[in-house]
Amino acid sequence: MIWADSNEVGCGMSFCKSMEGFSHPNSYYLVCDYVPPGNWEGKKPYETGDPCSKCPQSRPKCENKLCREEAPCSSKECLNGGTVDPVACECKCTADYKGSACENGAPARDISRLRTLSIFLSVLISCVVFG
Repeated sequence: MIWADSNEVGCGMSFCKSMEGFSHPNSYYLVCDYVPPGNWEGKKPYETGDPCSKCPQSRPKCENKLCREEAPCSSKECLNGGTVDPVACECKCTADYKGSACENGAPARDISRLRTLSIFLSVLISCVVFG
């Protein structure tokens, strides 16, 4: 798609054994529709210039030399290693943090439970190894 103003395209393809007005039997025909419409006879599809130099307000972001819409969550920031879920526009926090921006540290882990588990595993291993 090269028509500069078009930002959506829908295409359909069909196999036709014959088609009135066309001289190629047994052919696939491809038809596309552009939004907003383009491909006007006698009008150039674009103007020569620097990439993104004439981006419309609806697509202000320049990405890979193309005008793009600003992502709805682009200004969302997550702290402490959290990442933005672009669909929900929410932060996914690591296990140690919580809050809307992962700003709150999680409560300290219960060390006594870890110590008990460690002792249990040591005894279990001793029983297996030494009978």
